[in-house]
Amino acid sequence: MEVKVTITIDVPGLENDLAEAMKEKGLSFQKLGEAAGVTGTAVWQITSNKNKSIKVETLGRIAKILGVECQPNIESLAIEEVKSAFSKTS
Repeated sequence: MEVKVTITIDVPGLENDLAEAMKEKGLSFQKLGEAAGVTGTAVWQITSNKNKSIKVETLGRIAKILGVECQPNIESLAIEEVKSAFSKTS
């Protein structure tokens, strides 16, 4: 059995933190995207709060490259969302 789960995580202000860190480090959308394994357009969408369906792993890579700590921890939040989704269907 294969189960696919889509999680939407809203961490208020994170897009602003990422955009500010990009400015401080002098990184373009393209350069950050290359380092994180995504397109420059994807980075623009994330930092402009236009993309709500980003993978947790991608967001984590971008935050790590920029030295931005995600509060609350996005991986823990994702795990809690999955647990919650499964407890509702049981």
